[in-house]
Amino acid sequence: MGGDLEHALYVLRDNLAKADAFITTAEDLIERTEQTEGGDEGDDIDDNLSRRRNHIEHLVESAKCAVRAALSIATEIDTRRRRRGA
Repeated sequence: MGGDLEHALYVLRDNLAKADAFITTAEDLIERTEQTEGGDEGDDIDDNLSRRRNHIEHLVESAKCAVRAALSIATEIDTRRRRRGA
């Protein structure tokens, strides 16, 4: 049981770290996109902004998935803890 709990805690920490990395990267891209939007308009800039926005959307979705996985593991840890205490 102890090994299972240690593994669950590792997975929880890993998913939270992933979410943090995805969100931090998305924030950086948002800042760069805002700076670029103030420049000259053109097809290359529009394509670049579109790619950045798509990348940001992907990062946000990935972060949401990592947080949901972390919540699932946290629920599992709580369930196991309660069973041990019962």
